[in-house]
Amino acid sequence: MKYCISLFPWACLIAMLFIPSFGWTADFNDPAREGVTHYNREEFDPATAKFQASLAEEPDNPEVAYNLANSQYRLGRYEEAVGSFKKALTNSTPPDLRQKILLQHG
Repeated sequence: MKYCISLFPWACLIAMLFIPSFGWTADFNDPAREGVTHYNREEFDPATAKFQASLAEEPDNPEVAYNLANSQYRLGRYEEAVGSFKKALTNSTPPDLRQKILLQHG
């Protein structure tokens, strides 16, 4: 039991690293919502394309940039992911999203 309790924080952190930002999907445009659908199906190439299309329409959306970074990371495009994580860190980034980004990107 003690072992399970000590692993719980790590399990939560790992889960946060690989879950796209769902709390804001109501504010997402169509390409971003489609990107989340692809991401949930583990279709990371189409998810990446949809998130990029979404950012073309709304370039200052930190939530979409965060989801793009997660998709790029899952594809092994680490340098691109770092750039997208940095783009997601803006003055308008919600505190809970900022925390996720900093935990992932450092």
